[in-house]
Amino acid sequence: DGVTEMEIRKTVVAYEPVWAIGTGKNAEPGQAQEIHEFIRSQIGTLFNPEIAQRLRIIYGGSVNPANSENLLSEADIDG
Repeated sequence: DGVTEMEIRKTVVAYEPVWAIGTGKNAEPGQAQEIHEFIRSQIGTLFNPEIAQRLRIIYGGSVNPANSENLLSEADIDG
């Protein structure tokens, strides 16, 4: 409530599991995808599916060269 459609179009959402903050641990790609998909579906419900599909949702955990390709291969992880 209180966020306009224009504002949400300019928004980037970052997700990092609370248990990963500052630990160097990261979610498995499938786990991160599940949450990103949930976030996208909620945005679609609150606004509309088109906005949800255009919204950038990034993973904010400990991303490194070894895990970045697997994370970025997931459908709803945009960075």
